[in-house]
Amino acid sequence: MQNLKQTPYSFYSTSSPICIQRNNVRIRRILSKNRIVTLSLLFGIASFIIIGIILFTVFLPSKSNQDIVANKYYKSIQIQKGDTLWSIATENMDVNYYKNTSEYVKEIKTINALVSDRVTAGNYIIIPYYSTD
Repeated sequence: MQNLKQTPYSFYSTSSPICIQRNNVRIRRILSKNRIVTLSLLFGIASFIIIGIILFTVFLPSKSNQDIVANKYYKSIQIQKGDTLWSIATENMDVNYYKNTSEYVKEIKTINALVSDRVTAGNYIIIPYYSTD
């Protein structure tokens, strides 16, 4: 008598297990492709967000010097022994309003009608400065 014990694939033809395996491989490939597409999409969105944050912080104007209006004032200082226009300029120059010390010295000379860089101890000169007050 024939063994009538059923196997999981007994009701299929003899090629059925191979078809199921092929279908499983196809399903795995599809799922693998879907995972790759999903990961690529997430990576693209994350990259877009990071680039947006960087551009937003770089090109967004800061409130440091643009919103604050400083006024230009002048004060008189007495020249001490050993002072030069360059040492005075180095001590009093505001780097936010002058490109370099030479530019500040030139403005001091113009304000005080000085022809040379020589100054004499005990004399007074007028120097510019900026303040937000």
